Amino acid sequence: MLSAENGHDLCAHTLIEAKADLEKQTAKGSTALIFAAQNGHDLCVLELIKAKANLEAVENKGWTAIMFASQNGHELCLLELIKAGANVDATEEDDYTALIFACQNGHEQCAHALIKANADLEKQNKNGFTSLMKAAHNGHELCLLELLKAGANLEAQMNQGFTALMISAQNGHDLCLRALIQAKTEIDKAGPQDFTALMFASSNGHDLCARTLIEAKANVHHETPKHVTALNMACENSHEACALLLLRAGARADVADDWGDTPLSIAQKKYMDNVLALMQ
Repeated sequence: MLSAENGHDLCAHTLIEAKADLEKQTAKGSTALIFAAQNGHDLCVLELIKAKANLEAVENKGWTAIMFASQNGHELCLLELIKAGANVDATEEDDYTALIFACQNGHEQCAHALIKANADLEKQNKNGFTSLMKAAHNGHELCLLELLKAGANLEAQMNQGFTALMISAQNGHDLCLRALIQAKTEIDKAGPQDFTALMFASSNGHDLCARTLIEAKANVHHETPKHVTALNMACENSHEACALLLLRAGARADVADDWGDTPLSIAQKKYMDNVLALMQ
């Protein structure tokens, strides 16, 4: 086990020939194969695979060797495990798969290998994140592009109702946003609290994302049931650049929300002089 953990493939080979127990587990459930995959020791992985180590052994949280290889970007280990027939769609205790881990951490070569091995693109973890959503959340546009080429569902929603587009906008990942728009995602789809991607971008001050959405003809007039607009949110959070973009795109400054506030009154309270100059 220590040989595999530290990448000593010749030692591992000698121990395997001496009939060392391949499936011995640590207190946390790790096996020699799991250690080798976790640390990127592909020659040790190959030795253990040849010796018929259990590809689906799980440590205490349900992780398999293929998950560790994917999470840590160890492409050669991953390829050996796939070739040997490891289950690419196995899930751990929070329902993450190897592909979700790869996309979460931006390992596009691992993502490519898993997609080529027919990994399920639409598997969701316990919070409803798909691989596409995780790539969008963390700004990994290369992983996102791999998923788009493979036909990942653009409109899938996580448990709270977010789509990949909303997640990209909320977190300010303009390149992911552009890729999703180019793939023809629904720009004005409403998610949590009836907010759109443009509202999420405006609320969080991501002016590049707001500009991209406006250029893609996102609806600047969308109102929630409480009559909150993107301009309202931009002003409320003092995001001047977003407010100016929205105003220049025709957003109205006189729409009152359920609390009686308008973008104009909010801008006055926030002393947003440049915004006020454009409103008046």
